[in-house]
Amino acid sequence: MESPFQIPSFKFFVTMRLMLTIGAQLKGVIIGYYLYELTNNPLTIGIVGLCEALPFIALALYAGYFVESRSKERMLKIVVTMMTINIGLLALVPFLHGLSYISQHQAILLIYTLLVMRGAMNSFTPSASVSTLSLMVPKTIMPKAAAISSTAWQVGAVVGPLTGAFLSYSTQSTNIDTIVFYSLILALFFHAFALFSLLNIKSNPAPIAPAEKPNMIAQIAEGLSYVFSNKILLYAISLDLFAVFFGGVTALLPVFAKDILHVNLDGLSWLRAALPLGSAVMMFYLSIHPPVRKSGYKLLYAVGLYGLCTIAFALSTNFYFSFFMLFLCGVFDSVSVIIRATILQLQTPETMKSRVTAVNSMFISSSNELGAAESGIAAKIMGTIPSVLFGGSMTIFHCRIHLVQRKRIEGIRIKNVNSGYFS
Repeated sequence: MESPFQIPSFKFFVTMRLMLTIGAQLKGVIIGYYLYELTNNPLTIGIVGLCEALPFIALALYAGYFVESRSKERMLKIVVTMMTINIGLLALVPFLHGLSYISQHQAILLIYTLLVMRGAMNSFTPSASVSTLSLMVPKTIMPKAAAISSTAWQVGAVVGPLTGAFLSYSTQSTNIDTIVFYSLILALFFHAFALFSLLNIKSNPAPIAPAEKPNMIAQIAEGLSYVFSNKILLYAISLDLFAVFFGGVTALLPVFAKDILHVNLDGLSWLRAALPLGSAVMMFYLSIHPPVRKSGYKLLYAVGLYGLCTIAFALSTNFYFSFFMLFLCGVFDSVSVIIRATILQLQTPETMKSRVTAVNSMFISSSNELGAAESGIAAKIMGTIPSVLFGGSMTIFHCRIHLVQRKRIEGIRIKNVNSGYFS
């Protein structure tokens, strides 16, 4: 077998990930836009990050333990079902607010509540998703499957925001509640499509329950210990975490779009799509020319250039230059994504994959939301532009520290992408 697409369940898995990402990204764009239009306060965007990050972090390790001993496909189906219901409830908020059934304060509180629930659901998604993919694809073609899965996410991350741009063009109403309602209904459609695809995945037999139930604390500690003892995996995680936490600008795009670049929802949607578009282009290149030699140095320089482009974006007042800088941010960000995803799949034992993925997601996935919170709080205290300049500078400074400590990145090299081993 040479291609993952020869596996029928893999086709449905990729379709599910694509549709779910489109819906989630459209939701992310429109919720940030809606809250900033209602309040004109960047702190409200930061609170969105906290609402999703805190329950994710609180439950991530338990989720990895919980998923480990259960049917991965079944767990993924339950989570996606709950996320679909959640997006439907989110769509009701602008509908009720537009009809004056709820006040602005109640609308914001309802959004935060639903995002907290979504954050809790998301804590189970990485473990269930990675384990499901691992069970359906042989190790010999796992690098290809991981690259295709990552590309599906990147394509969805481009299409989702651009769908928001399409809606801003096609919707004649200038009422913010109407635009947001239609956008979330469309996001609901993509979630439902993802759920339909997922239901077509053939379930693997549920794991046999052990005679003696393993101690939960011991199992979680084992996953943590594995990550912190694997220097290569820990290095990739820590570097990416720092860059995303301090260098992320996605959360503040509604502020840049409205107050600095003076564009509306369609401009915001294009800005939101720029970073994943750059990532998709670079991932296509890396699928042909993988970072085989000196991967540690390539990862380091890519993160540093990401920080530099973030600074350039913060200083820009031109929409097209800002778009290009975000595009380059995506280009450099994709290098760390590919290297880290391949390390995780190929160096983690199957018996620990859910728990190790949970640890990874606790640091990486939640860092996006925590980075959004940091961005919103910093923008409120320092101002929008200074906060982004600070984040980009911290990212470059962190890379400089790692560059001096060369021993930490010596030996991080993909010997052979097809064989899937790292030296």
